[in-house]
Amino acid sequence: MYAHLSKSFVKVGDKVKANQVIGLQGSTGRSTGKHLHFEVRAKCSPSGGFGNDINPIEYLDKHYKKEQPIASPVTPIKNKEEEFMKFIMSEQGKSYAKEAINSLSKKGYLNSPSDWEKRVENGEIYQELPWMTLLLLDRISDHRE
Repeated sequence: MYAHLSKSFVKVGDKVKANQVIGLQGSTGRSTGKHLHFEVRAKCSPSGGFGNDINPIEYLDKHYKKEQPIASPVTPIKNKEEEFMKFIMSEQGKSYAKEAINSLSKKGYLNSPSDWEKRVENGEIYQELPWMTLLLLDRISDHRE
């Protein structure tokens, strides 16, 4: 599912090809700015909620041939990950995130800072870091044009 598109050029069931334009990036619905939002869900309805999300890697692994990796997979160091998660969920970690949100909001890079702060409180924001990075880069590039 692609969400927040300003225009869609395909409909459910259409076959698409590599490099085919299927829609235009937008900021429709509950959005904090224009971005590409891709999800794989167990149910087709966008109103199905986030509980129906499927890990796209697992989904694609079942449907597409895997290429052999060039290098051995890296095993994460669990203690480092646990320490990092404890820090970012601590009051100090949350305060750093809120400071960044306030700074970016004042500079005009974020809409609805209160929505972002709610995501900090429940930890949701840390699951969205790659998305957030792309969003911020997009906004920064808009301001530099």
